[in-house]
Amino acid sequence: MSPVTRRIAIALLMASLVLRLVAWWVVPSPHLSTNAITDYLGGAQLLTEGDGFRDPSYPLITPPLYALCIAASWQIFGKTQTPIILSQILIDSVTTVVVYIIVLAIFGEVAGVICGALLAIYPFLIYPTLYIGPESYFTFLFALFVFLMIHALRQNDWRYFGAAGLVLGAATMMRGTTQFLPFFLMLVSPIFMRGQRRFIFGFLVLALTFSLALLPWTIRNKIVLDSIIPVASAGALVFLWGSSQNFLEIDQRAKDFPTFLEWLSQEGINQPPRGSSPAEKERFIFRAGIESYKRQFETDPAGAIRFLFIKVIRLSYSTESGNNHGLILGVNAGIYAFAIVGILLAWQRNIQPHWFFLAIFAYFIILHWVTLPLFRYMVPIMPYVIAYASYAAAVLYERCLVVRPQHLGAMKGE
Repeated sequence: MSPVTRRIAIALLMASLVLRLVAWWVVPSPHLSTNAITDYLGGAQLLTEGDGFRDPSYPLITPPLYALCIAASWQIFGKTQTPIILSQILIDSVTTVVVYIIVLAIFGEVAGVICGALLAIYPFLIYPTLYIGPESYFTFLFALFVFLMIHALRQNDWRYFGAAGLVLGAATMMRGTTQFLPFFLMLVSPIFMRGQRRFIFGFLVLALTFSLALLPWTIRNKIVLDSIIPVASAGALVFLWGSSQNFLEIDQRAKDFPTFLEWLSQEGINQPPRGSSPAEKERFIFRAGIESYKRQFETDPAGAIRFLFIKVIRLSYSTESGNNHGLILGVNAGIYAFAIVGILLAWQRNIQPHWFFLAIFAYFIILHWVTLPLFRYMVPIMPYVIAYASYAAAVLYERCLVVRPQHLGAMKGE
């Protein structure tokens, strides 16, 4: 890293840190979500004061790593949320620097600086640092995974692939979104890469180390619960919530979901009895989601197709509460427009390995299109959307620098 790059990285770190600390000081404390109370704080409570992971009642809706971080904080600093919030502020500021270095390596210095500056002020990265939730930790670990993968793909070094798998495993234990990503990358890489055969071993190492990172939790669930649950059981639930227009937002869901359960019962599909295993409950929830889709396609095929299209669009702006859609779209509209231009430019110029960003986009879009289409699920990949937008802005800036002297020269000639 050159001295200039180092100074820019330090400046971005400090700017990000100051802005997030100011936001923590100014913005009212967000309310605790249900997941925060039952899964994260509740899980930490069991780890510090109960039987921990030996307890069959330990929550499985989310992966365990974030609750483990909270428990460790409580053991060191006492039962307060302040150290957790401060750690999220710090780690998200470091994420800005990691993404800056990634963009610098792929798209150049100007794009890297623009991207870093935008990430420092991007409100939808700042806000998650202020509440109890794994988003900031996950986004950092995911950025570290991208950093390692860029090096792995450029150098075809199995050690980078292995390290990337371990980091992605840790990210998945923080938030289960990426549990299928290594296998998705193995499937789509031949589409983007020439001479991909030489990378086969690397991707196998990636999948192996990733699986090893998940293995202890999978073994725990088998021993304690007699169920094979590699990460968490929330996947079935978000699949169900995303299976109907009436379930996408909380208020509408609360009104219509009891009626849907009655319809399932009339169809002979009943909820598992009390005391059923997590795996049995998960199978029922998946079945309910599938039945919801089937009913729509049987009663209104055109409406069902329209609903699937709407789900893709909602990924760019929607919230579960139904609020702030206009705000999210307004902040991101320019970024989306520039990002599209950046993607076309990178493709035209064959910049490598920018395709890795596209593969990540495809994975997140497909996963959350199939399940619950919320913008907050897309926030971890927004740094790379901003990277493309920054590249487009950098190209525009460089062209202006070229055109302006020519224009001035022409004027002097006159």
